Amino acid sequence: MATPDDAKQKAARTYNAASDFYDHPVNSFWEQYGRRTVSRLPLNAGARILDVCCGTGASAIPAAEAVGPDGFVLGVDLAENLLGLANRKAKERGLTNVEFRAADMLDLG
Repeated sequence: MATPDDAKQKAARTYNAASDFYDHPVNSFWEQYGRRTVSRLPLNAGARILDVCCGTGASAIPAAEAVGPDGFVLGVDLAENLLGLANRKAKERGLTNVEFRAADMLDLG
């Protein structure tokens, strides 16, 4: 019988395997969805945000832009390859108020 840990490992393997194409232009809906979601939230400058299952940062990056340099966004995901892409995108945008970590949403520590 599969355990919760088995399911987490399977999810991480699946998303890591797809990471090479996760941000492909065909999948641009992730970025559009993330930006639209964040634009609808009443985020104040300086706010602290947690983005669980953040993937490549589709919501975390616009949230970091919205809360400004005095705010902070922590994005967590099981798939480390997606987090690498998120870190690269944040760095390209010059964002220093966002951090991406490999973590389980049920055990954030």
